[in-house]
Amino acid sequence: MITIYVDDFNGEIDQKSYDSIINNLSLNTLQCPICKHFGMKIHGYYDRPVKTVAGIIKIVILRVKCLHCGKTHAILLSTLVPYQSIQLKDQIKIIKDDNIKELLESNLYIDENDISRVKRNYNNRFKEMLASEKLTLEEDIIINFFKRFNRQFLQIKRGFNILCV
Repeated sequence: MITIYVDDFNGEIDQKSYDSIINNLSLNTLQCPICKHFGMKIHGYYDRPVKTVAGIIKIVILRVKCLHCGKTHAILLSTLVPYQSIQLKDQIKIIKDDNIKELLESNLYIDENDISRVKRNYNNRFKEMLASEKLTLEEDIIINFFKRFNRQFLQIKRGFNILCV
């Protein structure tokens, strides 16, 4: 997996914003998370559901193949957490207990089960990881978490992931 850093992760994701960022990438500059060589080619696409205020939308995610080792990787934006349908900004609001009632009212597709799952995952796995590295949710959690743990904040499945800034 290759995660492209998006500075403003408070905005809503949609296909147009994803495509805009992806279309400005040079596949030759992407590093393989497995063999560390540079250079990718388009391999395919898949649909990924994301819960937004506009509803559950499907983002068509680009998959690339390393020209050196042949492994394939999804290209995600840092606004998305691998294997999860709730955007990072909304998960951080849930963890902080930051206007959860407002979040539930504005995003009808996030429910109490989602909230309890996000809190449980955070408390069981990530709270201790943050404390061990003296990180807070106030700093740039995406970059700092990748530097220390080689994965996106709140990414449950361990797999290979690399951040492109």
